[in-house]
Amino acid sequence: MKKIGTYIFLVFNVFAFSDSFNENEDERTILKQEQRSEQERLQKEFQKREEIFNQLKSEKTDKQEVSTNEIKFHISQINLEDNERLLNEIEKENILGKYINRDLGSTDITNLITDLTNRLIAKGYITSVATISEDNDLSTKTLNLKIIPGKIEKIILNEDKTLDNLKKYFLVDTKAGKVLNIRDLDTTTENFNYLEANNMTMEIIPSEIQNHSIVKLKNEMKEKFTVSVLTNNYGEDRQNAIWRGGVSINIDSPLGIGDRVYFSYMTVHKKKPDRSWKRTTESLKPGEIAPIGPKGYDPRKDTLPYKRDLDLYNFRYTLKFNSYTLSLGSSRIENTSSFYTPNTVYDMETVSNTFSVNLDKVLLRNQKNKLTFGIGLKRKHNQSYIEEAILSDRVLTIGDISLNGTTTFYGGLLGASLGYERGMRALGAERDKNKGVRSPKAEFMKYTLNTNYYKPLTQKLVYRFNTNITYSNDVLYGSEKHSIGGVGSVGGYHRTGNIQGDKAIEIENELSYRVLDSEKFGKITPYLSYSYGKVRNNKNNSKYRKGYMSGAILGLRYNMKYLQLT
Repeated sequence: MKKIGTYIFLVFNVFAFSDSFNENEDERTILKQEQRSEQERLQKEFQKREEIFNQLKSEKTDKQEVSTNEIKFHISQINLEDNERLLNEIEKENILGKYINRDLGSTDITNLITDLTNRLIAKGYITSVATISEDNDLSTKTLNLKIIPGKIEKIILNEDKTLDNLKKYFLVDTKAGKVLNIRDLDTTTENFNYLEANNMTMEIIPSEIQNHSIVKLKNEMKEKFTVSVLTNNYGEDRQNAIWRGGVSINIDSPLGIGDRVYFSYMTVHKKKPDRSWKRTTESLKPGEIAPIGPKGYDPRKDTLPYKRDLDLYNFRYTLKFNSYTLSLGSSRIENTSSFYTPNTVYDMETVSNTFSVNLDKVLLRNQKNKLTFGIGLKRKHNQSYIEEAILSDRVLTIGDISLNGTTTFYGGLLGASLGYERGMRALGAERDKNKGVRSPKAEFMKYTLNTNYYKPLTQKLVYRFNTNITYSNDVLYGSEKHSIGGVGSVGGYHRTGNIQGDKAIEIENELSYRVLDSEKFGKITPYLSYSYGKVRNNKNNSKYRKGYMSGAILGLRYNMKYLQLT
């Protein structure tokens, strides 16, 4: 009996780690899919923005050649009136400094005004201009200039009905009366077009009011409601089912304000064998031994059937508000599986519930760069049972902050994210009081650095590079460790074993080729990836404290409106 008890204890530890892997793999798969879609969307957005900016640059006023016959005045001081502070002091000094203490003619002054106007355009103020002030007497050696800001008279969305005005309130990152900046309109474009159902176009037209413009937005919505069939072969083995299937529901703008709701459910072919022969501990009489199988069962020649039950639920809600993005997420995993001892079978059940809320803010944006700051809170509740006896019941509450940047780099898209996570004493979370130095910490600190590069080599061939680094000086629970070798990680190991650690680095290279890109028939993309990962565990002196693995994947992704196959 002692051997069986020891065996159960060891198996429980293996299952406990596996459950954390499954939870992380499900989240990691969704995040990788979202990253690929976001990279493609941003690449198109930056390309379009670059085309618009290049067009604006081509429309800039070129400098004129200075004539030797024109009258010139010595200018020792240049005053620039900039009531809206569209240019900072350094920019003013860099431009004006080239013309102070010089003899200037009309051509020189025109070139100075051109430099100022071009700088305004480069900063996104495409309807603002620099000009000469009315009160000028060049004989005083002083030149007075001013910047005339181009403002927005009004913003029109479709027919400007009640629902249109509500969308403007949430999605338009500028207002009537403000100085027009193309970067604010870029955020507005992103807020609309992140929804697949939206197709927003923008036009800037002159207003009857001097130095004002009208921004006309037109948005045509396609199908708001999409139901898709999901399938993948991410299962660990035949006992736990290799193939999974399910359905996803996506609703664009359910409240009419540019928000989005996403829900998915996946499961396996379930097996629920008869377990009526099992007895609970409470039902046993003193001295009675629990049965090891149904009547007539002989462990030497019979095999008891295993149990299989897996349900994966995922819910997400996204709301855009000007330069802010609010995201709410909830997921639930219910997994029942079996493991065998020398003479019987035991059923183990794990239930994981996660709720998260995140708020992101766009800090900086121009034609080539985007910088955002994020703050979030996550609550994880994990429970494990063997038969009907509870083995663990743990709640972790995690706060995080992140700084995320994206820029164009050698014709591709380079992104980086620096994050900090902290286990918190909130929402019923576990505390670390009286824990040993080698015990996993609930009030941990963890740092993450993720970089990614997306480069279209041709119209169909794409290269992706990802690096994920995790660093913590604490001993982490399995759900918070960096796991390597599962789905969405180093290939070739999700059915043979994973490694995880408190410190880790993971590098991935992928080449993909878009064979088919059709709105009617979907997208077919074969891909080849090679990855390497290394981990290390704190407060662990055994030979298993560190490890590494490398592997390759040759796979195929198929996505269409109503079917997703990976």
